[in-house]
Amino acid sequence: KFIDYDGLAALTGDVIVNCTPVGMYPKVNAAPVTPEEISNFDAAVDLIYNPKQTLFLKQAAEAKMQTVNGLFMLVAQAVAAQEIWQGKKYDSELIVKIMQDLEQTI
Repeated sequence: KFIDYDGLAALTGDVIVNCTPVGMYPKVNAAPVTPEEISNFDAAVDLIYNPKQTLFLKQAAEAKMQTVNGLFMLVAQAVAAQEIWQGKKYDSELIVKIMQDLEQTI
C-alpha cells in the first residue's frame, strides 16, 4: 500500500525512517516530516550522516525516542565495497571498530 505525506499523520508504528536528503548539509534546517508525525513512532532512523544529528533526529530525541543516523550504514557499505574490490572477507567487528574511531574524531 502506498502512503503519501498526507496520510502519514494518521500512522503509528515502531520506526520511522528518513530515506530522503532533506536535512543534509548544508540545508540542515529542514525535516521531511513534522515533530507530531515523528512522535507517532517509537524510534527514528535517518540515513543521513552529515550532520550527525539532523533536525529530524533532534525532534525525535526531544520526543524521547531512540535515534540512529546513517553513519553505520555508510561504514558497512564501505567495508562491503572493499570486500568486493579486494576479494577479501572482513570480520563484522571491523565495522564496529571503524564506527568507534569515527565517533571519536567527528
